[in-house]
Amino acid sequence: MTIALYGSIWLALLCFVIGEAGKRQHRLTQVPERWTVAVWGLGAALACAHTLLALHVTYHWDHARAVVVTAERAATVYGIAWQGSLFVNYVFLGWWLAEVLWWWHAPLSYIRRPAVIEWLWRAVAFTILANGAVVFASPA
Repeated sequence: MTIALYGSIWLALLCFVIGEAGKRQHRLTQVPERWTVAVWGLGAALACAHTLLALHVTYHWDHARAVVVTAERAATVYGIAWQGSLFVNYVFLGWWLAEVLWWWHAPLSYIRRPAVIEWLWRAVAFTILANGAVVFASPA
């Protein structure tokens, strides 16, 4: 189960990077490569699967415990035991899924959106992913 737990998030991150590269290419050529959208969507699905696996394997479906343990881990790193961080992760996953659906169903609208939205997305994604790595990943 540990391989599935950690493998799912590493594969999700790989798919995230491939998808971001695909978005860049789409912007340059104005031609959507559907496979990059699909890979990016797979990444979002894997991130959701990772979350469900963690709730099952690590917390035995005890969401209150997951909130407390996540806050405690964050406190060891940042000195603040904020119990809302797990919910921020859920919002991030929802946003990622919404991004995938928008890109899949309306690729030209998606790719032509204002740059500030794209950079906001990247800033939020980087923050969430980096914090997840700092709080949950072991040094190995």
